Amino acid sequence: MSSTTTAREESSGESSSTTNYLLIDIENAHLKKNHQAVGIGNMRIGKMDPFVVLSSRRVHASTTLSTEITRTPTHWDSHFEPAWFHECPRIPLNTDDDDVLVFCVYNDCSLGATGRKEMGQCQTTVKELLKQYHDRLKCSKSSSLGLGGDTKQQSCRILLPLSDENGTLTLQVKVREPAQQQQHTSSTNAKFTPVDPSWFESPVTRLGVSGGTAPFFKLQLTKAGMEATNQTSASYYIGKDLSHAEDEREFYEKILSIQANGEESTGVGLLTPFLFDYLGVLETKTTDSDKPCQLLVFQNLRNDQDAFRMLDLKMGQQTAVGGWQGKSRLRAMKQNVLDGMTNSTLEGYRLEGFDGQPERVESMDPLLDILAEQKDKDETESTHTDKVTVWGRKVSEKQAKKAKRMLFQTLTGADIFRFFADVHLQQQQPAIEDIQTQYIASEMAEIVMHELVTQLVRLAVTCHKVQVPQKWIGSSVALGFDCGFFPTRSNKAEAQIRSKVITNVFDWGRSELLTQRRYDSMTPAEQTDRQQFWTNYKDGMDRLAYNATREYYHHFTNSTQWTEVTLRVMDFDSLTADDYIGKVHIPLPDPSDTAAVQALQSSRPYELHCGEGGHGKRCGTVFCAISWMDCPAGSRLRGMWRVTVLYAKDLPAMDVNMSSDPYCIVVAKDSNNNRVLSQMTCVKTRTLNPQWNETVDIPVVQHARSLSKALAAEGVVLDFSPSEDVMDQEMGRLFEFQPHASKSGAELVQEWSAFLRKAGRLS
Repeated sequence: MSSTTTAREESSGESSSTTNYLLIDIENAHLKKNHQAVGIGNMRIGKMDPFVVLSSRRVHASTTLSTEITRTPTHWDSHFEPAWFHECPRIPLNTDDDDVLVFCVYNDCSLGATGRKEMGQCQTTVKELLKQYHDRLKCSKSSSLGLGGDTKQQSCRILLPLSDENGTLTLQVKVREPAQQQQHTSSTNAKFTPVDPSWFESPVTRLGVSGGTAPFFKLQLTKAGMEATNQTSASYYIGKDLSHAEDEREFYEKILSIQANGEESTGVGLLTPFLFDYLGVLETKTTDSDKPCQLLVFQNLRNDQDAFRMLDLKMGQQTAVGGWQGKSRLRAMKQNVLDGMTNSTLEGYRLEGFDGQPERVESMDPLLDILAEQKDKDETESTHTDKVTVWGRKVSEKQAKKAKRMLFQTLTGADIFRFFADVHLQQQQPAIEDIQTQYIASEMAEIVMHELVTQLVRLAVTCHKVQVPQKWIGSSVALGFDCGFFPTRSNKAEAQIRSKVITNVFDWGRSELLTQRRYDSMTPAEQTDRQQFWTNYKDGMDRLAYNATREYYHHFTNSTQWTEVTLRVMDFDSLTADDYIGKVHIPLPDPSDTAAVQALQSSRPYELHCGEGGHGKRCGTVFCAISWMDCPAGSRLRGMWRVTVLYAKDLPAMDVNMSSDPYCIVVAKDSNNNRVLSQMTCVKTRTLNPQWNETVDIPVVQHARSLSKALAAEGVVLDFSPSEDVMDQEMGRLFEFQPHASKSGAELVQEWSAFLRKAGRLS
């Protein structure tokens, strides 16, 4: 987020202004009386939900004018110790200093009652507040009362007594002088960093909505904008409608403030390299409206990507909390029910979106079992067929998307990364004959996964370094790469592939950014609450890094030999667990045994048997061809087995419609059964004779230690024996493909987390 700091400072300065401003932060309150509506005498039910309204009063021509300046968020269930740390709009000091500032503390009665109940207020004039501010500065030449630094920028805490002896209100007050950088305000009176409109072409084009409700807009930097922001690509930024993203703006502005003040060297500031590069707020016109629109401007992940593939992973076991950041208790309860039905509860995260998904994922139709079989009415007129259920009801596109999203949300972490790295059917990949001059799919996938593991482990270790617990409800992690980029072989090609791999944390609509100062001012109960949520967040991040590392270990660390390939044919079921049809085991020879390798190259039939051991009743025939291919010198791969699954015949009917929806899983094992590579073909619907014609690569790498070296570079040292064999066995145990009963997968992840925590402490 630091690449455009200088440009922001130049854009947001107002050198011509000669006005001083009073800056007020409403920090917290200490209340003495219970104002809950339900109860008798001092016996009240439930906790108070306080908020503050700041207004100004001015007497003009015997008339009192009252204007509301700002309102803090409600601090739900905080009772007697609410904390807001709310930044108020700046107050010009060239106005009448006798203006009265009124701070009213209310109890939010929006649940179970109507309106709001005043719990106390305090009044002061701007002149009185300035006097207290200067008196406090004179009493201390040190920075113990404020934020430190230049005395012109020092702030002081001021306590104001509430009426009716109901406690005190704490303010943080600072005077900003003309020479200091000033922020603008949006239509909602919220501070923001303005972006020079001349930096972007206007009007801007609406792109649509992604995930939530906020529309996105295509932005193009002008020549002046590219020079000011030090960008080489005109499409580096994207715009998001600010009216739907005020919470995100506040979050990013706080990050900018932390960076500008050099704070949080051991706090949340450590995570800024993983956030979107935020520029500020742009006011511009759009192609579909004459009215000016305010846009949140930040990094465009699709910039310079030919075929972008991205996972949107929602973090946390609990993705909503009632009464938190404007979330109603009813909606939070519904969201918590959803959490319990998804991978969030199991692994601490779930897949919310999958852009650029491979054909294998596209073929998984979650409505398949309830759709009626239809053919195009007139192929010359249209090849599109509307989805209709077996009960004759039409399925809308919106309903189909919801069903696919639910399918994503229930995928396990292992499946998520297996699908993410699947590029065997990518249209942009070069022909296999071009391997001497271009990177092919398996080589690109290995580099992408190696870089992704490095970035995710770095992110997980950084989270363990952050000493201030955060409450990031519903935030997400974006993982992406360019699955259509297959560069020509050169010394720079690998670095180019790695540069297109991204790992970012985003979606701050329900998140709180805590600094050490604010955390220290919280009650013990609030601190415990933040610690619990941050622990859950780190657990989910550890599990995310574990699953990515585990997938890389099984797929890309075998430097010796794969001994066996198993073809396992399954029937896809959208409503229940997939049905097992049959499998066959095929031994793999040593690649140096030319005669044995040649015997596998031509298409051959293999009998499928329904027994789990590959025996039992015959249940069809699968045809495949297997070949070995060496990789050129300089490749990270020594070579690969290429398993081409052609087609199957005479499969049994597994569904009530007397048909099946078959797909084939290609499974490879090494000699010690430490590594198990698994990859799937597409689903072929309603057929007993599927045609796949898909080739799955089973790579053999040059160096087995590439994973352990990458982990060590991030400070994660696996305390295993330096012996090659023992190290291999221990890593095979840690990243076990199917954890056995004596050591559950959760325990293995805990062991992995211990390595990450240790790295966070030592670095």
